[in-house]
Amino acid sequence: MAAADFAGSKQAIAYALCKHLRLDPDAVSSTSIEESDIVSLFSHIVKSSEDEIMKWVEFSSSFVGKDGEHHLLLDNLNQDLSQKSVLLGNGFKPSAADIVVFATVQVFMNHLGEYELQKYPHVLRWMDYIQNVVDFGTTVRKINVAKSVFNPPSHPKKANKEDADPSSKKVVSGQKSVDKSDASVGSKKAAGETNAPENKANPTPAKNNKPSGDKKKSQEKSAGKANEGVTDKAPQKTAEKDSECNVSILNIQVGLIRKAWKHPSADSLLVEEIDLGDGNVRQVVSGLAKYFSPDDLVVSI
Repeated sequence: MAAADFAGSKQAIAYALCKHLRLDPDAVSSTSIEESDIVSLFSHIVKSSEDEIMKWVEFSSSFVGKDGEHHLLLDNLNQDLSQKSVLLGNGFKPSAADIVVFATVQVFMNHLGEYELQKYPHVLRWMDYIQNVVDFGTTVRKINVAKSVFNPPSHPKKANKEDADPSSKKVVSGQKSVDKSDASVGSKKAAGETNAPENKANPTPAKNNKPSGDKKKSQEKSAGKANEGVTDKAPQKTAEKDSECNVSILNIQVGLIRKAWKHPSADSLLVEEIDLGDGNVRQVVSGLAKYFSPDDLVVSI
């Protein structure tokens, strides 16, 4: 692409920078915009010579002036944006550098096909954010970004241990039946010995009708087996049910922070007014004061 293809970029830069700095866009004449290059136009409006900002202004100037090197410059930009949301600063507030670079890069990106656009995922993400929070007037045509729809996976239901291993239920059931039979047989034997008819020839003293110590131990052992394996599984099922959590019960919403200020009674808290886009503005208190200043959180359109 030739430099003439970027004719509307300077107009968009001048308008967006004036809006960003709360200046009157009409104060910059169209003649001065046409006769200035990107570096001189930026210095005329912003009046700043900070090294970090000027580095990106010169990047934009090179992007316009060096025909045939656009893909190489886009590769560098894509790599730089892989770890951050905006070009300068640690928050989400666009800077003057973001405005200048966007106004030049979007002209070239709008001429690329879908396959070529996918080579620069971080640039696309950044451009989609900038074009929705910065006012460039009517000279900039928004780039269409295909966004994937996120469908949260359903939470799998935990299988009951007995359902997972049906043989275990059969084993326990069989164990109960066998133990019950053993206990029944043991009790019948004991009852038979007690109710046996008296031997007239050799009468047995009454105290011998009671089961011996070994038989009593055997009966107690059989009774213990009958109760073995019977446990109260209700608490375990309740705990498993409580541990289940389906992500579909969450109501996740995305909004823009319109106002933010320090909490009057807590230095570590911030108060934000969040626009949800449906006419509702919510006021939220968060513990972000040690990470961001109120100005870093506010998104202005």
